[in-house]
Amino acid sequence: MNVLILTPDRVGSTLLQRLITVYANINENNSPLTINLHELTNGLVEYNNSRYGNMLGKKPDGWGYHQNLHEIVNLIDRAPHDIVSRLAYYHLKNRNDSKSDQLAFYQYLNENFYIIAARRKNLFEHAMSWCISAESKKLNVYTFEEKYKVFEKISRNGVHVQEESMEKYLNQYNEYLDWVDRHFHVNS
Repeated sequence: MNVLILTPDRVGSTLLQRLITVYANINENNSPLTINLHELTNGLVEYNNSRYGNMLGKKPDGWGYHQNLHEIVNLIDRAPHDIVSRLAYYHLKNRNDSKSDQLAFYQYLNENFYIIAARRKNLFEHAMSWCISAESKKLNVYTFEEKYKVFEKISRNGVHVQEESMEKYLNQYNEYLDWVDRHFHVNS
C-alpha cells in the first residue's frame, strides 16, 4: 500500500513516514519492499538494485524541481514496490506547476495512496517550532550531540520572536489546511 503524508512541516511527518516504512517492511504487506522517498516532488530516480531489481529512490546528486508532475506520476506507476512519502505544501507552491497539472496530480494521489494529513493540535507550538528553526538555521537534528550543538546558544540566550513571525507561520498553517481540504480525500 502506498502511503502519502501531507505536511506543512514541523509536525512530525519525517518521524511518522520513517515509522510507517519500518512497520510496512516488517509486516511485508502486499509488497516485498516498501521504500521511503521522503519528499515526493523533488528528485526521484529509477535505479537497479542487485537484490530487488528496478527501484525508485531519491536523486543522489541533489534534489530539485527538475521533473514535471506527469513524470513523477510515471515514475511512481512503474515502481515495483510500495512507497511511503510526504508532500509538503510549500514544495507545491515553489514548483510553479500549472493548476491543471496540480489538479491531475492530486487526483492521481487520491486514487493511488492512503493519505494522512499531519496536523498540530497546538498551533502556538507549531509557530514557535518554526521560529526556533529560523533562529537555529536547522530544520531537524538527528543526534544528541547535534541537538546540543545547535541549541546550546538558544538555551543560553533564549529566542526573541517577532509578532509578525508568529502571524506568518499561523497563516501558512491555515493555507496548508485549506489546501488539504480542497484537494485531498484524507484517510487519517
